Amino acid sequence: ALALLVAARSPLGAAQVARLGAPAGIRALVRRGVCAERSEGFVLMREAERADWERRLPRSERFAAHRLFVGLGQQAMAAALSGREQAEALALCAYHHAALGELAQIEPLLSQHEHVAPLAGGRWGDVAARLLEHEVSAPLARALAGLLIEAGSTSLVEPLLAQSSLEGAEKRDLLARARLAAGDASGALALLEHDGAESLGERVTRARVLVRLGRYEEAFDLAHGLLDQAAEGSLDHALLLQSAGTAASYLERTDAAAALLSRAEQALRGQASARELSRTLSLRGIVAHRLGEFAVAERLYREALLVAERAGCDALLARGALNVATACHASG
Repeated sequence: ALALLVAARSPLGAAQVARLGAPAGIRALVRRGVCAERSEGFVLMREAERADWERRLPRSERFAAHRLFVGLGQQAMAAALSGREQAEALALCAYHHAALGELAQIEPLLSQHEHVAPLAGGRWGDVAARLLEHEVSAPLARALAGLLIEAGSTSLVEPLLAQSSLEGAEKRDLLARARLAAGDASGALALLEHDGAESLGERVTRARVLVRLGRYEEAFDLAHGLLDQAAEGSLDHALLLQSAGTAASYLERTDAAAALLSRAEQALRGQASARELSRTLSLRGIVAHRLGEFAVAERLYREALLVAERAGCDALLARGALNVATACHASG
């Protein structure tokens, strides 16, 4: 039972304890003062002792506990009723595979479930932290770094990539995207300034950085000029439409902005980025508000907030709620 508590990355609910066959053992640990029962489940009494317990427990016990959690995650994935539940079960499996050193099991899981994986949000930060103990393959680093950026857990991207075999343009682009997501547009641009030829991904990110820096003419020209180079229906193409539309709105080219952002929204509905879909809906709401279409703006803002809530994009919620309130006030 102690090994299960130490291996768990979140409180153990009563139902989980029962499925793991450990109710008696957990109750004994409560009586000994090793763990406590909280409203969210059973937790170690002193969280700071987790690492010490992990060192002291026999390897066989630790690995057996992680193996049980992998099985629990697989069962939860099979029984999941929603994308969010499936994503959280996926992250549970990935975390415990990482703890077991079974990195080869994680990348196929992410590939098979790439459209629901982002819904696990910040849970991917736990997985990344576990992976820092290992050398990470380029495909796994690429997939997990993308999930961290989507979740806003950007501080883990650089150390993760430092442990990986990913190099060159892909690595630079992911690092730049992480800095941009963290609000460091100048730092992102510095990463993109190098002597070699820029990849398409780097140029897509550069357009987004230029928007954030307020260099709207440059951003519009770059993003609009790249549209023919990105495959229609790809995430790159959708992000270029978003950048061009955003720049156009700041340049007061309102009709062009409305058309570009509408196309970006439609393109993003086929992608696994709820964060960017929510942002694009909000941007469309801003344009509608400027056009005096207050009811349309309110509808778009509400949908943007709903998308962010469902995907666990907590960083977008406060601004989203403010947008809805502003639109309601404007429409009376």
